Amino acid sequence: MKRVVKLVAVATGVAALLAVLRRRPAPPSASPTAPPYAPSKPVEPTSPAKAAPVDAPLVPEPQAWVEPTADGGCPDGYPVKAKLSSKIFHVPQGTLYERTVPDRCYATAEAAEADGLRISKR
Repeated sequence: MKRVVKLVAVATGVAALLAVLRRRPAPPSASPTAPPYAPSKPVEPTSPAKAAPVDAPLVPEPQAWVEPTADGGCPDGYPVKAKLSSKIFHVPQGTLYERTVPDRCYATAEAAEADGLRISKR
């Protein structure tokens, strides 16, 4: 009889846990570690007279952020260190900059703010 009572109690607990998990919102579809897409610009029809020369080099637009290097630093040109868990970024002049191991590296503080991060208070 005791085993039946324990079995019913465990089954009730599992059912309650499953009900709570089903009510949680779905995770966002975009991965926080995926690099952002470059904004698309509207394409205007061009006449043959306005077309770009064929030998003109295509210059890619710079990314807003990049992954940190293997040693935990930021690559050249992306000095701003960001922690996604706290939504805080650190600039090179900050007191905690050197000990921060980044999740992302931004080119400018403005780019980090545009992604919803705030600057460190120290």
